[in-house]
Amino acid sequence: TARLVSLLPVGPDLQMGLCAFPISRTGRSFVNDFAVIQTRFETIALETMVDVLTVCGGMPHADARRVVRRSKGILGDRFTQKQAHAVWKELTRQDYGVRVVPSDELPELPEPRTIRWFEIDNEQFCIPDGIRGETIPMDWISVFVISVGQIVEVNEKLVRESKRRSNVFEKSAAIYLSEGPRYRKQNKLMDVVDLIGVDQAGGLRYLRLPSHELAYDRILGPGTELNRFERFLVIIVFLIAHAEEAIISPNTRTVLVNREPDTRMIEGEAIDLMQEESLQTYNRWLLYQAISREIDIEDSSMR
Repeated sequence: TARLVSLLPVGPDLQMGLCAFPISRTGRSFVNDFAVIQTRFETIALETMVDVLTVCGGMPHADARRVVRRSKGILGDRFTQKQAHAVWKELTRQDYGVRVVPSDELPELPEPRTIRWFEIDNEQFCIPDGIRGETIPMDWISVFVISVGQIVEVNEKLVRESKRRSNVFEKSAAIYLSEGPRYRKQNKLMDVVDLIGVDQAGGLRYLRLPSHELAYDRILGPGTELNRFERFLVIIVFLIAHAEEAIISPNTRTVLVNREPDTRMIEGEAIDLMQEESLQTYNRWLLYQAISREIDIEDSSMR
């Protein structure tokens, strides 16, 4: 964990689980920027969070709904100290597990790198790192987060070729002009597993393994009767068994129990961006928990 902490924008108080007033590594104070984060794996109803952020956090109702839909684990990270305390107090009164931390204590993550093949054995997870099949190893003890989530795959479906009536010369004759094809966006959920850790060269890695795009024969070898999703589950089980220091998200366990892919169709504009932001926020929170160890990784719901 010390190797990971040294790479992230966090202060020494984070490792002690203290809510102090840190000074960043650049010397700039962040005493006016606070976050409210969850301390347990539990769901807070959307309307409850909207009301709390509106009344206690000083947000307009529309902004509060937008923040809640994108926030999981980290309930907001741009509060004043007074606002953060008010949100914490109200959620605590409702028996939710939350705490206040300086926003600068939360680790930042790069955009996830999607990989479609990798090499695994009992010692290491080897990441593709070259155009000729080179890899860079990441020891299992250096994997800190394993998180199954869903991203949105956006496709456009042709609805129909549209035509409009241009002019009528007589009842039996008319000119029709084509307006071009019309498409409807289809948003489909797809399962992915995200890994966060540090490779042997000391680089922070945020990796995404998409269930629908992995080269399973290359990873696991040919000659299996398992379908693609069943092989995806085999990989998840292997990751959990070997990354003994990692925090495992509850959704990861749920996927293993249900053994069914999430391929729901969902509606909404820019839903893919919203889903991605929500997933990345949640993974930042999981990484924070991996550093601070506020959540017991030995809990039976996680391992």
